[in-house]
Amino acid sequence: MLPVLVLIHGGLAVTLVAGAALSVPARHRLVQLAATAGMIAAGVVYFVGDRWRTVDYSRPEARIAAVGAGAAWLLVLVGDQRRGDWRTAALVGCASTGLLLAAPNDWVVPALMFWGCSSVATALCLREAKPASMARFALLAGDVLIVSALIGAAQDAQLWLRPEGLEGWQLWVAAAGTILRAGALPLTGVWGSLDTRAAPALPLVVAGGFAMPLSSLDAQPWIAAGLLAGALWLAAWSLLRHDLSIGIVAAWPVALGLATAFAASRAEAAAGIQATLACAAVALWPATLGRAQVERGFLISFLPLTAGFAAVAVAASASFEAASRISVLSNFLPWAIVVGLLPLALLAGVLLGARAGAQAEPETFEPSAVLAVWVLLVVTVAIWIAAPQGVGQPRGGGLALQMGALVGAVAAAFMSRRVGPRTSQGADGVMTFRRPMLDPEPVVHRVVDTAAAGVGLVGSAAIVWFTVEGLRLGFL
Repeated sequence: MLPVLVLIHGGLAVTLVAGAALSVPARHRLVQLAATAGMIAAGVVYFVGDRWRTVDYSRPEARIAAVGAGAAWLLVLVGDQRRGDWRTAALVGCASTGLLLAAPNDWVVPALMFWGCSSVATALCLREAKPASMARFALLAGDVLIVSALIGAAQDAQLWLRPEGLEGWQLWVAAAGTILRAGALPLTGVWGSLDTRAAPALPLVVAGGFAMPLSSLDAQPWIAAGLLAGALWLAAWSLLRHDLSIGIVAAWPVALGLATAFAASRAEAAAGIQATLACAAVALWPATLGRAQVERGFLISFLPLTAGFAAVAVAASASFEAASRISVLSNFLPWAIVVGLLPLALLAGVLLGARAGAQAEPETFEPSAVLAVWVLLVVTVAIWIAAPQGVGQPRGGGLALQMGALVGAVAAAFMSRRVGPRTSQGADGVMTFRRPMLDPEPVVHRVVDTAAAGVGLVGSAAIVWFTVEGLRLGFL
Protein backbone atom coordinates (compact mmCIF):
# COMPACT_ATOMS: atom_id res chain seq x y z
CA MET A 1 0.00 0.00 0.00
CA LEU A 2 2.78 2.46 0.92
CA PRO A 3 4.57 2.24 -2.48
CA VAL A 4 1.29 3.06 -4.20
CA LEU A 5 0.74 6.11 -1.98
CA VAL A 6 4.23 7.42 -2.73
CA LEU A 7 4.36 6.65 -6.45
CA ILE A 8 0.79 7.79 -7.13
CA HIS A 9 2.02 11.38 -7.52
CA GLY A 10 4.18 10.36 -10.45
CA GLY A 11 1.28 8.32 -11.83
CA LEU A 12 -0.95 11.38 -11.63
CA ALA A 13 1.69 13.33 -13.57
CA VAL A 14 1.65 10.71 -16.34
CA THR A 15 -2.15 10.82 -16.44
CA LEU A 16 -2.13 14.60 -16.74
CA VAL A 17 0.35 14.50 -19.61
CA ALA A 18 -1.77 11.88 -21.35
CA GLY A 19 -4.81 14.13 -21.00
CA ALA A 20 -3.10 17.20 -22.47
CA ALA A 21 -5.08 16.89 -25.72
CA LEU A 22 -8.44 17.07 -23.95
CA SER A 23 -10.62 20.17 -24.02
CA VAL A 24 -10.00 22.87 -21.44
CA PRO A 25 -13.05 21.98 -19.27
CA ALA A 26 -12.06 18.29 -19.33
CA ARG A 27 -8.46 19.14 -18.43
CA HIS A 28 -9.72 21.31 -15.58
CA ARG A 29 -11.74 18.43 -14.15
CA LEU A 30 -8.75 16.11 -14.58
CA VAL A 31 -6.50 18.56 -12.72
CA GLN A 32 -9.06 18.80 -9.92
CA LEU A 33 -9.27 15.03 -9.57
CA ALA A 34 -5.49 14.65 -9.66
CA ALA A 35 -4.98 17.37 -7.03
CA THR A 36 -7.59 15.83 -4.74
CA ALA A 37 -6.02 12.38 -5.07
CA GLY A 38 -2.56 13.85 -4.43
CA MET A 39 -3.69 15.58 -1.24
CA ILE A 40 -5.32 12.41 0.07
CA ALA A 41 -2.24 10.31 -0.72
CA ALA A 42 0.08 12.82 0.99
CA GLY A 43 -2.13 12.88 4.08
CA VAL A 44 -2.14 9.10 4.37
CA VAL A 45 1.66 8.96 3.98
CA TYR A 46 2.00 11.50 6.80
CA PHE A 47 0.18 9.28 9.29
CA VAL A 48 1.31 5.84 8.07
CA GLY A 49 4.88 6.10 9.37
CA ASP A 50 5.89 2.75 7.86
CA ARG A 51 9.05 1.59 6.10
CA TRP A 52 9.52 0.66 2.45
CA ARG A 53 12.92 -0.65 1.31
CA THR A 54 15.47 2.08 2.12
CA VAL A 55 12.84 4.74 2.88
CA ASP A 56 11.69 5.20 6.48
CA TYR A 57 8.43 7.15 6.63
CA SER A 58 8.52 7.39 10.40
CA ARG A 59 11.34 9.94 10.10
CA PRO A 60 10.55 13.63 10.64
CA GLU A 61 11.75 14.37 7.09
CA ALA A 62 8.97 12.18 5.68
CA ARG A 63 6.32 14.21 7.51
CA ILE A 64 7.73 17.50 6.19
CA ALA A 65 7.82 16.09 2.65
CA ALA A 66 4.23 14.82 2.94
CA VAL A 67 2.99 18.22 4.12
CA GLY A 68 4.88 19.91 1.28
CA ALA A 69 3.35 17.59 -1.32
CA GLY A 70 -0.16 18.01 0.11
CA ALA A 71 0.12 21.81 0.24
CA ALA A 72 1.44 21.92 -3.33
CA TRP A 73 -1.53 19.90 -4.59
CA LEU A 74 -3.86 22.20 -2.63
CA LEU A 75 -2.43 25.22 -4.45
CA VAL A 76 -2.84 23.39 -7.75
CA LEU A 77 -6.49 22.70 -6.93
CA VAL A 78 -7.21 26.31 -6.00
CA GLY A 79 -5.02 28.05 -8.56
CA ASP A 80 -6.11 26.27 -11.73
CA GLN A 81 -9.14 28.58 -12.14
CA ARG A 82 -10.63 26.58 -15.01
CA ARG A 83 -7.47 26.88 -17.11
CA GLY A 84 -6.74 23.17 -17.15
CA ASP A 85 -3.04 23.86 -16.48
CA TRP A 86 -1.83 20.29 -16.76
CA ARG A 87 1.85 21.29 -17.01
CA THR A 88 2.15 22.77 -13.53
CA ALA A 89 0.09 19.94 -12.04
CA ALA A 90 2.21 17.26 -13.75
CA LEU A 91 5.44 18.88 -12.56
CA VAL A 92 4.07 19.04 -9.00
CA GLY A 93 3.36 15.30 -9.22
CA CYS A 94 6.90 14.50 -10.38
CA ALA A 95 8.49 16.75 -7.78
CA SER A 96 6.30 15.30 -4.99
CA THR A 97 7.27 11.71 -5.74
CA GLY A 98 10.95 12.65 -5.90
CA LEU A 99 10.79 14.52 -2.60
CA LEU A 100 8.91 11.72 -0.82
CA LEU A 101 11.52 9.20 -1.98
CA ALA A 102 14.55 11.40 -1.26
CA ALA A 103 13.91 13.12 2.07
CA PRO A 104 13.41 10.05 4.32
CA ASN A 105 15.88 7.78 2.47
CA ASP A 106 18.53 6.06 4.61
CA TRP A 107 21.05 5.81 1.76
CA VAL A 108 22.69 8.87 0.30
CA VAL A 109 22.96 7.64 -3.31
CA PRO A 110 19.24 6.99 -3.97
CA ALA A 111 18.39 10.04 -1.88
CA LEU A 112 20.42 12.28 -4.17
CA MET A 113 19.06 10.58 -7.30
CA PHE A 114 15.45 11.28 -6.35
CA TRP A 115 16.41 14.69 -4.99
CA GLY A 116 17.85 15.64 -8.37
CA CYS A 117 14.67 14.53 -10.16
CA SER A 118 12.53 16.53 -7.76
CA SER A 119 14.70 19.63 -8.18
CA VAL A 120 14.54 19.49 -11.98
CA ALA A 121 10.74 19.20 -11.90
CA THR A 122 10.49 22.06 -9.40
CA ALA A 123 12.81 24.25 -11.48
CA LEU A 124 10.62 23.66 -14.54
CA CYS A 125 7.56 24.52 -12.47
CA LEU A 126 9.19 27.88 -11.63
CA ARG A 127 9.13 28.88 -15.30
CA GLU A 128 6.21 31.23 -14.56
CA ALA A 129 7.96 32.99 -11.66
CA LYS A 130 8.77 36.70 -11.95
CA PRO A 131 11.69 36.83 -12.42
CA ALA A 132 12.03 33.15 -13.32
CA SER A 133 15.82 33.33 -13.73
CA MET A 134 16.38 34.38 -10.12
CA ALA A 135 14.00 31.71 -8.82
CA ARG A 136 15.70 28.92 -10.76
CA PHE A 137 19.16 30.10 -9.81
CA ALA A 138 18.35 30.23 -6.08
CA LEU A 139 16.81 26.76 -6.21
CA LEU A 140 19.56 25.08 -8.21
CA ALA A 141 22.45 26.86 -6.48
CA GLY A 142 21.10 25.89 -3.07
CA ASP A 143 20.65 22.29 -4.21
CA VAL A 144 24.19 22.10 -5.59
CA LEU A 145 25.60 23.35 -2.29
CA ILE A 146 23.62 20.72 -0.36
CA VAL A 147 24.56 17.94 -2.79
CA SER A 148 28.26 18.83 -2.67
CA ALA A 149 28.23 18.79 1.14
CA LEU A 150 26.53 15.39 1.32
CA ILE A 151 28.79 13.86 -1.33
CA GLY A 152 31.88 15.27 0.38
CA ALA A 153 30.83 13.84 3.74
CA ALA A 154 30.06 10.43 2.24
CA GLN A 155 33.40 10.33 0.44
CA ASP A 156 35.36 11.37 3.54
CA ALA A 157 33.67 8.80 5.77
CA GLN A 158 33.46 6.10 3.07
CA LEU A 159 29.92 5.44 4.24
CA TRP A 160 26.88 5.31 1.99
CA LEU A 161 24.33 5.97 4.69
CA ARG A 162 22.99 9.51 5.00
CA PRO A 163 25.73 11.47 6.82
CA GLU A 164 24.98 12.78 10.28
CA GLY A 165 26.68 15.63 12.07
CA LEU A 166 28.39 17.41 9.17
CA GLU A 167 31.57 19.24 10.13
CA GLY A 168 34.06 21.65 8.60
CA TRP A 169 33.41 23.06 5.15
CA GLN A 170 30.59 20.59 4.59
CA LEU A 171 28.63 22.06 7.51
CA TRP A 172 28.86 25.66 6.28
CA VAL A 173 28.19 24.75 2.65
CA ALA A 174 25.11 22.71 3.62
CA ALA A 175 23.86 25.51 5.89
CA ALA A 176 24.29 28.11 3.14
CA GLY A 177 22.49 25.85 0.66
CA THR A 178 19.65 25.29 3.10
CA ILE A 179 19.14 29.01 3.72
CA LEU A 180 19.25 29.81 0.00
CA ARG A 181 17.06 26.89 -1.09
CA ALA A 182 14.38 27.18 1.59
CA GLY A 183 13.78 30.87 0.85
CA ALA A 184 15.03 32.64 3.97
CA LEU A 185 16.24 35.53 1.78
CA PRO A 186 13.37 37.96 1.04
CA LEU A 187 12.33 39.61 -2.22
CA THR A 188 14.37 37.31 -4.40
CA GLY A 189 14.77 33.71 -5.47
CA VAL A 190 11.73 31.47 -5.14
CA TRP A 191 9.50 34.28 -3.84
CA GLY A 192 9.20 35.51 -7.40
CA SER A 193 6.64 32.74 -7.85
CA LEU A 194 4.15 34.44 -5.50
CA ASP A 195 0.95 35.49 -7.27
CA THR A 196 1.91 33.52 -10.41
CA ARG A 197 1.14 30.09 -11.85
CA ALA A 198 4.39 28.87 -10.29
CA ALA A 199 2.99 29.27 -6.75
CA PRO A 200 2.33 25.51 -6.28
CA ALA A 201 6.10 24.96 -6.35
CA LEU A 202 6.58 27.01 -3.17
CA PRO A 203 5.56 24.35 -0.59
CA LEU A 204 7.85 21.83 -2.30
CA VAL A 205 10.76 24.28 -2.29
CA VAL A 206 10.32 25.16 1.39
CA ALA A 207 9.65 21.58 2.53
CA GLY A 208 12.65 20.33 0.55
CA GLY A 209 14.90 22.91 2.16
CA PHE A 210 13.94 21.63 5.61
CA ALA A 211 13.63 17.90 4.89
CA MET A 212 16.75 17.08 2.90
CA PRO A 213 19.77 18.69 4.61
CA LEU A 214 18.72 19.36 8.22
CA SER A 215 18.78 15.70 9.27
CA SER A 216 22.55 15.78 8.62
CA LEU A 217 23.14 18.91 10.70
CA ASP A 218 23.56 19.06 14.46
CA ALA A 219 22.49 22.06 16.53
CA GLN A 220 24.41 25.17 15.44
CA PRO A 221 23.74 28.08 17.82
CA TRP A 222 25.61 30.72 15.84
CA ILE A 223 23.63 29.94 12.70
CA ALA A 224 20.42 29.91 14.75
CA ALA A 225 21.30 33.30 16.26
CA GLY A 226 21.98 34.78 12.83
CA LEU A 227 18.70 33.47 11.45
CA LEU A 228 16.80 34.80 14.46
CA ALA A 229 18.34 38.22 13.93
CA GLY A 230 17.33 38.03 10.26
CA ALA A 231 13.80 36.97 11.16
CA LEU A 232 13.45 39.88 13.59
CA TRP A 233 14.65 42.27 10.88
CA LEU A 234 12.02 40.90 8.49
CA ALA A 235 9.30 41.32 11.11
CA ALA A 236 10.44 44.85 12.03
CA TRP A 237 10.60 45.85 8.35
CA SER A 238 7.03 44.62 7.82
CA LEU A 239 5.68 46.22 10.99
CA LEU A 240 7.28 49.62 10.49
CA ARG A 241 6.49 50.13 6.82
CA HIS A 242 3.24 51.62 5.62
CA ASP A 243 2.16 48.58 3.62
CA LEU A 244 2.94 44.88 3.71
CA SER A 245 4.95 43.09 1.05
CA ILE A 246 4.32 39.38 0.63
CA GLY A 247 7.88 38.98 -0.63
CA ILE A 248 9.08 39.88 2.87
CA VAL A 249 6.28 38.32 4.90
CA ALA A 250 6.77 34.98 3.11
CA ALA A 251 10.42 34.77 4.17
CA TRP A 252 9.55 35.33 7.86
CA PRO A 253 8.24 31.81 8.72
CA VAL A 254 11.14 30.23 6.82
CA ALA A 255 13.77 32.25 8.68
CA LEU A 256 12.17 31.61 12.08
CA GLY A 257 11.61 27.92 11.30
CA LEU A 258 15.21 27.40 10.21
CA ALA A 259 16.41 29.21 13.34
CA THR A 260 14.50 26.84 15.62
CA ALA A 261 15.69 23.81 13.61
CA PHE A 262 19.34 24.91 13.91
CA ALA A 263 18.83 25.55 17.62
CA ALA A 264 17.36 22.08 18.31
CA SER A 265 17.29 19.09 15.97
CA ARG A 266 14.04 17.92 17.60
CA ALA A 267 12.33 21.05 16.30
CA GLU A 268 13.04 20.21 12.66
CA ALA A 269 9.72 18.54 11.83
CA ALA A 270 7.49 21.09 13.54
CA ALA A 271 9.46 24.00 12.08
CA GLY A 272 9.43 22.59 8.55
CA ILE A 273 5.72 21.83 8.68
CA GLN A 274 4.74 25.27 9.97
CA ALA A 275 7.00 27.10 7.52
CA THR A 276 5.51 25.12 4.64
CA LEU A 277 1.91 25.75 5.71
CA ALA A 278 2.55 29.45 6.40
CA CYS A 279 4.17 29.96 2.99
CA ALA A 280 1.22 28.22 1.33
CA ALA A 281 -1.10 30.63 3.16
CA VAL A 282 0.96 33.58 1.92
CA ALA A 283 0.82 32.18 -1.61
CA LEU A 284 -2.99 32.21 -1.30
CA TRP A 285 -3.01 35.80 -0.03
CA PRO A 286 -3.64 37.50 -3.41
CA ALA A 287 -6.69 35.25 -3.92
CA THR A 288 -8.11 35.85 -0.43
CA LEU A 289 -8.03 39.64 -0.14
CA GLY A 290 -10.64 40.73 2.38
CA ARG A 291 -11.22 37.21 3.74
CA ALA A 292 -9.39 34.63 5.92
CA GLN A 293 -7.24 37.42 7.37
CA VAL A 294 -7.33 36.16 10.96
CA GLU A 295 -6.61 32.61 9.81
CA ARG A 296 -3.70 33.82 7.68
CA GLY A 297 -2.29 35.85 10.55
CA PHE A 298 -2.61 32.84 12.86
CA LEU A 299 -0.55 30.69 10.48
CA ILE A 300 2.14 33.34 10.11
CA SER A 301 2.44 34.14 13.82
CA PHE A 302 3.59 30.74 15.24
CA LEU A 303 1.00 31.04 17.99
CA PRO A 304 0.06 28.19 20.37
CA LEU A 305 -2.02 25.41 18.82
CA THR A 306 0.23 25.50 15.75
CA ALA A 307 3.13 23.23 14.90
CA GLY A 308 5.33 26.33 14.71
CA PHE A 309 4.82 27.13 18.37
CA ALA A 310 5.95 23.60 19.22
CA ALA A 311 9.17 24.29 17.29
CA VAL A 312 9.78 27.56 19.16
CA ALA A 313 9.08 25.93 22.52
CA VAL A 314 11.36 22.96 21.82
CA ALA A 315 14.14 25.27 20.61
CA ALA A 316 13.78 27.49 23.68
CA SER A 317 13.93 24.51 26.03
CA ALA A 318 16.96 22.98 24.28
CA SER A 319 18.80 26.32 24.12
CA PHE A 320 18.23 27.01 27.81
CA GLU A 321 19.46 23.53 28.75
CA ALA A 322 22.56 23.92 26.57
CA ALA A 323 23.34 27.37 28.00
CA SER A 324 22.96 26.15 31.59
CA ARG A 325 25.41 23.27 31.03
CA ILE A 326 28.23 25.32 29.45
CA SER A 327 30.72 27.32 31.51
CA VAL A 328 33.11 28.45 28.74
CA LEU A 329 32.12 31.95 27.60
CA SER A 330 32.82 31.39 23.90
CA ASN A 331 30.48 28.38 23.86
CA PHE A 332 27.92 29.92 26.19
CA LEU A 333 27.52 33.18 24.26
CA PRO A 334 25.66 31.89 21.15
CA TRP A 335 23.23 29.88 23.26
CA ALA A 336 22.58 32.90 25.46
CA ILE A 337 21.85 34.97 22.35
CA VAL A 338 19.41 32.35 21.09
CA VAL A 339 17.68 32.18 24.48
CA GLY A 340 17.31 35.95 24.48
CA LEU A 341 16.10 36.28 20.87
CA LEU A 342 13.52 33.48 20.80
CA PRO A 343 10.95 35.28 23.02
CA LEU A 344 11.44 38.42 20.93
CA ALA A 345 10.87 36.40 17.76
CA LEU A 346 7.70 34.92 19.21
CA LEU A 347 6.44 38.41 20.11
CA ALA A 348 7.36 39.68 16.64
CA GLY A 349 5.40 36.82 15.11
CA VAL A 350 2.36 37.69 17.19
CA LEU A 351 2.57 41.35 16.13
CA LEU A 352 3.11 40.44 12.48
CA GLY A 353 0.15 38.06 12.52
CA ALA A 354 -2.04 40.72 14.13
CA ARG A 355 -0.91 43.25 11.53
CA ALA A 356 -1.76 40.86 8.70
CA GLY A 357 -5.11 40.06 10.26
CA ALA A 358 -6.08 43.70 10.84
CA GLN A 359 -5.04 45.10 7.45
CA ALA A 360 -7.89 46.59 5.44
CA GLU A 361 -8.17 44.94 2.04
CA PRO A 362 -10.56 45.11 -0.90
CA GLU A 363 -12.89 42.11 -0.95
CA THR A 364 -11.60 40.52 -4.15
CA PHE A 365 -11.36 36.88 -3.15
CA GLU A 366 -11.94 33.40 -4.48
CA PRO A 367 -14.15 31.28 -2.17
CA SER A 368 -12.06 28.18 -2.90
CA ALA A 369 -8.88 30.01 -1.83
CA VAL A 370 -10.52 31.09 1.43
CA LEU A 371 -11.50 27.49 2.09
CA ALA A 372 -7.91 26.43 1.35
CA VAL A 373 -6.57 28.79 4.05
CA TRP A 374 -9.02 27.24 6.52
CA VAL A 375 -7.74 23.81 5.52
CA LEU A 376 -4.15 24.88 6.20
CA LEU A 377 -5.16 26.20 9.62
CA VAL A 378 -7.01 22.98 10.49
CA VAL A 379 -3.97 20.95 9.43
CA THR A 380 -1.51 22.79 11.68
CA VAL A 381 -3.90 22.63 14.66
CA ALA A 382 -4.58 18.93 14.01
CA ILE A 383 -0.84 18.23 13.89
CA TRP A 384 -0.41 20.06 17.20
CA ILE A 385 -3.21 18.08 18.83
CA ALA A 386 -2.26 14.69 17.38
CA ALA A 387 1.47 15.28 17.95
CA PRO A 388 2.63 12.18 16.06
CA GLN A 389 6.14 10.91 16.43
CA GLY A 390 8.58 13.41 14.98
CA VAL A 391 6.66 16.56 15.95
CA GLY A 392 7.83 17.93 19.27
CA GLN A 393 5.71 19.30 22.08
CA PRO A 394 7.01 21.88 24.55
CA ARG A 395 8.37 20.58 27.81
CA GLY A 396 8.84 22.10 31.21
CA GLY A 397 7.59 25.67 30.99
CA GLY A 398 5.53 25.02 27.87
CA LEU A 399 2.24 26.02 29.50
CA ALA A 400 3.63 29.33 30.73
CA LEU A 401 5.06 30.06 27.27
CA GLN A 402 1.68 29.29 25.68
CA MET A 403 -0.22 31.54 28.07
CA GLY A 404 2.27 34.37 27.57
CA ALA A 405 1.94 34.06 23.79
CA LEU A 406 -1.85 34.07 23.99
CA VAL A 407 -1.85 37.20 26.19
CA GLY A 408 0.53 38.84 23.73
CA ALA A 409 -1.75 37.88 20.83
CA VAL A 410 -4.78 39.47 22.48
CA ALA A 411 -2.81 42.63 23.28
CA ALA A 412 -1.41 42.83 19.76
CA ALA A 413 -4.85 42.42 18.19
CA PHE A 414 -6.27 45.12 20.47
CA MET A 415 -3.43 47.52 19.64
CA SER A 416 -3.81 46.85 15.91
CA ARG A 417 -7.51 47.68 16.07
CA ARG A 418 -6.87 50.84 18.09
CA VAL A 419 -4.17 52.11 15.76
CA GLY A 420 -6.21 51.18 12.69
CA PRO A 421 -5.20 49.28 9.61
CA ARG A 422 -2.45 50.72 7.48
CA THR A 423 -3.06 50.34 3.78
CA SER A 424 -1.58 51.35 0.49
CA GLN A 425 -3.95 53.44 -1.59
CA GLY A 426 -3.84 53.47 -5.34
CA ALA A 427 -4.90 56.29 -7.61
CA ASP A 428 -8.52 55.16 -7.45
CA GLY A 429 -8.56 54.93 -3.67
CA VAL A 430 -8.49 51.12 -3.61
CA MET A 431 -5.72 49.35 -1.75
CA THR A 432 -2.96 48.07 -4.02
CA PHE A 433 -1.35 44.76 -3.18
CA ARG A 434 2.41 45.18 -3.35
CA ARG A 435 4.66 42.38 -4.54
CA PRO A 436 8.04 44.08 -5.11
CA MET A 437 10.80 41.74 -6.20
CA LEU A 438 14.41 42.28 -7.09
CA ASP A 439 14.11 42.34 -10.87
CA PRO A 440 17.42 42.78 -12.72
CA GLU A 441 17.84 44.06 -16.25
CA PRO A 442 17.14 41.73 -19.23
CA VAL A 443 20.85 41.24 -19.86
CA VAL A 444 21.32 40.19 -16.25
CA HIS A 445 18.35 37.81 -16.64
CA ARG A 446 20.14 36.04 -19.46
CA VAL A 447 23.34 35.82 -17.47
CA VAL A 448 21.50 34.45 -14.43
CA ASP A 449 19.61 31.96 -16.60
CA THR A 450 22.89 30.76 -18.11
CA ALA A 451 24.45 30.50 -14.66
CA ALA A 452 21.43 28.55 -13.39
CA ALA A 453 21.71 26.12 -16.30
CA GLY A 454 25.42 25.69 -15.65
CA VAL A 455 24.88 25.13 -11.93
CA GLY A 456 22.14 22.62 -12.70
CA LEU A 457 24.39 20.71 -15.07
CA VAL A 458 27.19 20.62 -12.51
CA GLY A 459 24.82 19.31 -9.86
CA SER A 460 23.35 16.70 -12.23
CA ALA A 461 26.83 15.54 -13.26
CA ALA A 462 27.86 15.20 -9.61
CA ILE A 463 24.77 13.11 -8.82
CA VAL A 464 25.32 10.88 -11.88
CA TRP A 465 29.00 10.36 -10.99
CA PHE A 466 28.12 9.56 -7.39
CA THR A 467 25.44 7.12 -8.51
CA VAL A 468 27.90 5.33 -10.81
CA GLU A 469 30.38 5.13 -7.96
CA GLY A 470 27.73 3.65 -5.70
CA LEU A 471 26.78 1.05 -8.31
CA ARG A 472 30.41 0.19 -9.01
CA LEU A 473 31.23 -0.35 -5.35
CA GLY A 474 27.99 -2.19 -4.63
CA PHE A 475 26.87 0.01 -1.73
CA LEU A 476 23.35 0.55 -3.05
